[in-house]
Amino acid sequence: MRLKGAGKAGLGSAAPNLVGRNTELARALEWLSAAEADRGALVMLRGDAGIGKTRLVAEIAGTARARGMVVRAAEASEFDQTRPFGAISDALGVSPRSADPALAELARRIEGHRGWSGHLEDVPVEVHHLVEALTGVFESLCTTAPLLLVVDNLHWADSSSLALLRRLTRLCRQYPALILVTTRPTDKQAVGALADAVRGDRDALLELGPLDIESVLRLAGQIAGGPPGPRLADRMAQASGNPLFVVELLTTLLQQGQISVTPAGRAEVESVGGQAGLAVSILYRLSLLPADSIELLRAAAICGRTVDVAELSMLTGQDTLALAESLRGAGRAGIVETSGDKLSVRHELIHDALYQDWPVPVRRALHRELAERLAAAGARPGGSPTICRSAPRRATPTRWRGYTGPGWRWRRAIPPPP
Repeated sequence: MRLKGAGKAGLGSAAPNLVGRNTELARALEWLSAAEADRGALVMLRGDAGIGKTRLVAEIAGTARARGMVVRAAEASEFDQTRPFGAISDALGVSPRSADPALAELARRIEGHRGWSGHLEDVPVEVHHLVEALTGVFESLCTTAPLLLVVDNLHWADSSSLALLRRLTRLCRQYPALILVTTRPTDKQAVGALADAVRGDRDALLELGPLDIESVLRLAGQIAGGPPGPRLADRMAQASGNPLFVVELLTTLLQQGQISVTPAGRAEVESVGGQAGLAVSILYRLSLLPADSIELLRAAAICGRTVDVAELSMLTGQDTLALAESLRGAGRAGIVETSGDKLSVRHELIHDALYQDWPVPVRRALHRELAERLAAAGARPGGSPTICRSAPRRATPTRWRGYTGPGWRWRRAIPPPP
């Protein structure tokens, strides 16, 4: 768990002006006004990693503070999956170090709870008692001033936390309280059930999609110091409307000294290169996928942005079922998508970071190894043309002649391995 305001664009941390979210912000502020009038609600912001959920929450929290509301917020991490009532109890101020003896005692009770991962329709008695105790803390907070309670990254929350939120979903309608939660798309049934519940409550489910290109360029202009010139605008289009990708790429280019402001006031990138600093850490920051999934995506990058699953199986030695299991989380996180027997990385920047993360000698060897396996299997390659260029000399010319498979266009700016 991480309390808001540390690291990630937290509540109150410096950040570029919010762009492209006027509709969603206006809707959220309507719920904020309703909460001040004792018509509370639980509102869910759902969207891909890096899409701007936390930034939108920061804007809402700033407005709530300006109106005199109490803001309590915390962010869950993957460790909260096994920590009963993790981030939500932190947001409510339940801690063994609390100056309030009742809150300190409740925290010790929670710490003594071994955790529970069952179905929300079958809550154990002990969990039910803790839910009721935490509900009392929530009600007490609501008596002092209108409350904004934020839980970021709900997809990491444990079952006990979700049971509490389901209880508060109904209860908060009677109080001056807005409960704001964020989540990525997830296959957790309890999170899905909560999303279904709020969808029917005055449309309290906000789906955040990619920014339009105009908003991307406005965001880029704030960071770069001027409206993007043509080359920088082309580079920004690679981010596919993901605000975090825009910020990451611009930060890297600025650190490399690749951006300058022209006499006309436009920010322009100095060259078409300079992506090396956008490392594979982007993928970790966005998805927090298991290590085996990350390694599989790195292997897939060798085959091209669009990958034939059979080729990936040849390269990794894993069968199709094993590949599907390892890539399931990447699909839910919006990193990859499928079409027939093809697998595609959704963002060019992710692919480029994964591909360039391989040391050049290893990259060459992997291209050569895949080409040899394809040649031995007697199959026409369906992946990157760089594989074609690395084909062993014993491969028949007709097997490789005229190959223009997926990946040719996107890789045109990346020198193929010799």
